[in-house]
Amino acid sequence: MSLPVYHWKNGVYGVMVATIGLSQPITKPEQTSTETEIVEISLLLPRWQIQLMENVAQQRGMNLAQMLRRMIGATFAPQTVSQS
Repeated sequence: MSLPVYHWKNGVYGVMVATIGLSQPITKPEQTSTETEIVEISLLLPRWQIQLMENVAQQRGMNLAQMLRRMIGATFAPQTVSQS
């Protein structure tokens, strides 16, 4: 599976393609183990948003990565394969 990855270099946005080495598409959360199938993503966000998210995460007793993983998990948890 290939995903577009947008990046900023010398004042210009560019696009790279990130390839995720999965043997087959994942359609259900049960198909993968969170400990064995990890993919790193990059986010391009304004500094103020990162600072705000870091503050909120700290207030909740988490680091930013933990909070983002929970937000992403909460977004997809109620969905089933037929909804995607």
